[in-house]
Amino acid sequence: MKTKKKVNGASLKRVVSCQFDDKMTVGRGFGRLTDNGTKSGETYTEGYVATPHGIVTAYSQGDADSFHHTRLDVVKDGILYMKNIKRRYSKRGLVTLAKRFAATVAANNQAEL
Repeated sequence: MKTKKKVNGASLKRVVSCQFDDKMTVGRGFGRLTDNGTKSGETYTEGYVATPHGIVTAYSQGDADSFHHTRLDVVKDGILYMKNIKRRYSKRGLVTLAKRFAATVAANNQAEL
């Protein structure tokens, strides 16, 4: 539902309420990683992996002659945790790495409480 409000003569819209109509249980292998390429010929893999500890975004790039880089991000309790690795991973390797990273962040969060 949107409402209109006038501020200094301008009409502003704001969202009054949000409603969620669905939910799902995250199971084994849920996520989406895609292989992409650039015009210069470099390839990279990006996407997300859903784990029991949260959704991890993943990015990995590198070819035989280029810079190799992998980055993983996950948000836990309002804090963004990031991991950078100077290596390229396959889709399967990224899924494994993402699950381990999310589990490590969750375990460290529990230890801090």
